[in-house]
Amino acid sequence: MCMGVADNGMIVGHAPIADNVTIHAFAWTRDTLMVDIGTLTDLGHRGYHFSLAYGTNKSGTLIVGWSATGYGTADSLPVVWTPRSVWQRGSWSTVWQIQKLETAGFKGSTKWTAEFATDFGQIIGSANDSNGMPFGVVWNPMPNGDWKISRLPGFSADFPGVAPSDINNLGQIVGDVVAADGSTSFPALWTPKPWGKGYVVTMLPTLAGYQQIYGDGEGINDRGDIVGGSYDVNGNYLVTLWRWKDSQYVPIALPTPSGNFNLYYSWATKINNEGVITGSYAADTVPENTVAWKLYESH
Repeated sequence: MCMGVADNGMIVGHAPIADNVTIHAFAWTRDTLMVDIGTLTDLGHRGYHFSLAYGTNKSGTLIVGWSATGYGTADSLPVVWTPRSVWQRGSWSTVWQIQKLETAGFKGSTKWTAEFATDFGQIIGSANDSNGMPFGVVWNPMPNGDWKISRLPGFSADFPGVAPSDINNLGQIVGDVVAADGSTSFPALWTPKPWGKGYVVTMLPTLAGYQQIYGDGEGINDRGDIVGGSYDVNGNYLVTLWRWKDSQYVPIALPTPSGNFNLYYSWATKINNEGVITGSYAADTVPENTVAWKLYESH
């Protein structure tokens, strides 16, 4: 399964190895083709023979994901792969080294993930606490080549859960805040405060209004455009673009394919700096399809 692509064309993901059961992360380039980039067993973590690559930064210098004892098991640990040049068979080649990311201070937490990275080395991820509530984290790069973990704040006591989805090169993070009872969630933006003093959390309105029904924040570009999905006042779940206007983020429903069918849903997953949006839609007579949008209007 391909999960991410860098600007240099490198593709990352995960696939079965020879036993057709065990899953390993891979990196693919035109020169190397598919390369197994390893698991935490390479570092002596006994039994951690599964790994998944979930994302890469734009420059292709970091790959992030997790390693575990099985596919989808709760004991997963967040990892990062970094490139190293080695002399092999008379020429220089790139090998990827796996490193476990810090999880200290989060006793009882399970299902760790590392999901996306910036060109400056920031990494976002998530885990579940001992009560099963999701929380988000940021790993910030340190001068010694390691990463330091910090927890993303929830929105309020009513919405303590955090599920980050994407981070841009400005350090802005988009994702969801989750209700204390797990009944609903809403899209949110985490904006870094000056001098690394934490984050300002902004809950984004859905197409139906502020804290209405349900919504999902999925992608953000370096211009601050946000995409995902949300319900409108008629109960339709539609692909949603959030843009900054009049000192606030305003939700905009993007057009969906027309035809003689009843639309089930549409939603967006990512947006790049050129305004290209990826996502999907499904209808009563149409199975889920991938779709792309291109923004032509000025910001």
